[in-house]
Amino acid sequence: SSHRPRWRSSIAGVYLDEDAMSETLAAVPLDLSRVSQAYPVVHTLMPSLDLDAWRRFAGRLIRSSSPAAGVMTAQQGGYIRGLFCHWQQPSLKHGELLVVENFSVLDMFDPRRAADVLVEAMEQIAALVECKAIHTALPHLLQPVSASARHREPFQSRGHEVAGTVMCKTLDPVVSGPTCKVTTLDR
Repeated sequence: SSHRPRWRSSIAGVYLDEDAMSETLAAVPLDLSRVSQAYPVVHTLMPSLDLDAWRRFAGRLIRSSSPAAGVMTAQQGGYIRGLFCHWQQPSLKHGELLVVENFSVLDMFDPRRAADVLVEAMEQIAALVECKAIHTALPHLLQPVSASARHREPFQSRGHEVAGTVMCKTLDPVVSGPTCKVTTLDR
């Protein structure tokens, strides 16, 4: 739809575009026509999630009138290698906040690179919609208490910090040091 931005970047050889069939690993916003194809990636996070519930949830984000809402995927050659869901919300501490959930990478060949592409995409989305911070709720499999450094590295190498079960990156270069103190994320 017309409100969706086209993603393009040449940072570190990563190309963000809507060309899902490219052989380049790219961040591509999920289209409604491919929601079912993304289900296996999200199903690994929530095995009890049924396909219809995923379709409803993803469809709501994708059809949102907000350019800050959607499902971003890492794709290569038409295959979905990872994804995250995102939306914007107000924050008392940060002003505008990009919320990222359901971060998952299923790339047998280069999971770190797929994660890097997704993390870069979330930062670009946040900058585009003028969010001052990103909060990434990692799935239970990746909670900081049990997560290996391998799972946290794509986030921490780009300035995100462990804040309970939420990864937080403040996008204001003036702020230094830890900015978020979250001890739990209960729903």
